[in-house]
Amino acid sequence: MALSVLDRAKRKFAQEKYGEVIKLLEPCVLDYHESFVFHLYLGLACLHEGIVTGAVSYLGRARQIKMSHPTLLCAEAALALKRRDTNRAVERYIAVLDADPKHRLAQKGLNVLKAHHTPESLAGFIQSGKVKALYPRPGVAEYRRRSVVCAVGVGCLCTLLVGALGVAGLRVWHSGLWRGTARTSRADVSFLTLTKEEYARPLEGSGSYRYTLSKQDVLQSYANAQKYFQTFKDNAAQVEINKLLASNASHSIKRRARMLMDYFALPTFDTFPDEDNYPYVQVREQKGLYLDCWVVWQGMAANVKRTERSVSFNLLVGYDRLTKLEGIVPVFCNFVVSVDPQKPIRVLGKVQMRGDILYLKARSVFQSVHSQSGTVSGDRQGAAAVLKAG
Repeated sequence: MALSVLDRAKRKFAQEKYGEVIKLLEPCVLDYHESFVFHLYLGLACLHEGIVTGAVSYLGRARQIKMSHPTLLCAEAALALKRRDTNRAVERYIAVLDADPKHRLAQKGLNVLKAHHTPESLAGFIQSGKVKALYPRPGVAEYRRRSVVCAVGVGCLCTLLVGALGVAGLRVWHSGLWRGTARTSRADVSFLTLTKEEYARPLEGSGSYRYTLSKQDVLQSYANAQKYFQTFKDNAAQVEINKLLASNASHSIKRRARMLMDYFALPTFDTFPDEDNYPYVQVREQKGLYLDCWVVWQGMAANVKRTERSVSFNLLVGYDRLTKLEGIVPVFCNFVVSVDPQKPIRVLGKVQMRGDILYLKARSVFQSVHSQSGTVSGDRQGAAAVLKAG
C-alpha cells in the first residue's frame, strides 16, 4: 500500500530531511487543514530549517486544533527562547511537566534557562546554535497520537532537577527569578506621570462621550495603560487609551495617553504574542475600542488590486478552511507583495476605521510561495516567505 503524503513526510522527518518534509507537506495545507499531526510536523520542519515565520504559522494552527500536546508545547518554548521571551518558555515547559514531571526535553529546557539567566548569557547560547538541541524531534515509531506525554527515559539530570525543585518549586522559581528579566526594559516614560492637579481633576465638566467614567475609572484606566506598557502588552494599553480618548477624561490626561502611544513597539509575526491577538468577532462588536490595535487574522484574499507601490484586497476572515466566513475586511498594504487568492493568507495589521468601516493597515502578510510543481518561488526563505513593509 502506498504511503500517504503525511506518512512519507514523517519518515523524512525521522531522517532529519526537514527541507523535504516541507516540500511534501506545504502544497497539501488545505487538504490537511484540520490535522494536528500535519501542522505539527510541518511547523517542526520549519523550526529546524530556521524558517521562524513558517514555524509560528503552522505551530499556531496546530495549537488551534490541540493546545496541550507536549511536543507542541516544547516547540513553542524553543520558539519563545529564540525570541528571548523567557517567561513564555518557562510557562510552556511547566505545562509539559504538569502532565509528566519526568519529560526530558522540558527538563533540559528549564536547565538551560536556569544556567543562562542573564540576557547576555542567553543571547550567547542562542547565537551559538545550541538552542537547536531543544527542538523536538519526534520519531515515527515513538510518536504518540494522544495528548499524553511520551516519556523518553529518565536521565540522571532530570532526576536531580525534579527531586531538588519539583514542579511546585519551578513555579516559585518562575515567578521570582524570571519575572522582570525576560525582556529588556522599556523606555522611561516617567514624564507621563500625572501631576497633582491632573490627579485631583481627571474629568471634563460636560459633553457627550461614548464612555462616561468616574474619577476612579479614569485614573485606573490611565494606570492600567502605563502598567500594560511596562509589561510589553501594548494592545491592552491601547484599549485603555482608546477608552480614555472616547470618555469624559480631561484633555491633559488624553494628551498624555496619546503621547504614550508613540512608544509602542512595532510587532512582527515572530514577536506578536498569541494572547495579545484580538479575534475578528470581538473587534467587530466594538470597533472604536480596538482602534490602532495590532491583530493577526487569516483567511483568503479576494479582489486583489495592485499599483506600483501598494496592494489592496479583501480578507475573507476565517475562510481559509473554505467552510465558514466570519466577515470581510479590506486590507491595504503600502508595499508591494504578491498575493495569491487561491491560497490561505495571514495578515498582521493595525485596526483602522474609515467612517464606520473597519479595515486593516497591513504591516506583514504571510503565504506559502510554492509554484505548481511544489518548488519554492520568490524570495526564498526555505519553503515559506514573509513579505513586510519596508
